Amino acid sequence: MYDNHMNARRTAQWSAAVLIVGAVGLGFVPYFGGTEGDPDRLRYALSFAAVYAVPALIGWLGIRRGTPRYTMAVAWALLPLSILSIVLIPFIIPALIMGVAAARLIRPGPAARIEVPVAIVVGVGPILAMAALLTNQEWVEYQTATGSGAGDQTTISGYLQAWVCLAIVLAVSFVRGPRTASPDAPARRHRAPSDLPA
Repeated sequence: MYDNHMNARRTAQWSAAVLIVGAVGLGFVPYFGGTEGDPDRLRYALSFAAVYAVPALIGWLGIRRGTPRYTMAVAWALLPLSILSIVLIPFIIPALIMGVAAARLIRPGPAARIEVPVAIVVGVGPILAMAALLTNQEWVEYQTATGSGAGDQTTISGYLQAWVCLAIVLAVSFVRGPRTASPDAPARRHRAPSDLPA
């Protein structure tokens, strides 16, 4: 049982690490794929990547800090976010692996009373952040090095809403319920006085 527990921890952590690296790389897609001279290109690239990087980081921290409910919550949140574009579809596989591995680490106990509501916030937050980026847009015309351009751009209000959602999610992910000893942990051998060196 202890080996299965450790294997699930390693699997979830590696999946979260893959998602973090992928999310950071994801920021380059809208930046280098955007129009040269677009003033919104860098802001959108950073915010777009953060919507995926923050949940992935929470997933990794959840395994490290013993809050797998949060890891599972962000894993399920990443699934709908991964079908918004064809370049995001590869995120589905590590998100699924992370979620299933985290589910194997969840144990019943007093922590559930606190961590279950927090997990709901952690799971919903990234989706709300992406919604803020996509729904708060306006048509903008701008000048480029070779002429002019125009297109829908996320408003400052949209960026603020997205970053507030992500900040709240990251902050509440540090909330932990009361801990109990894991049944999978190996029993510690207490040394008797006779075992101590003379």
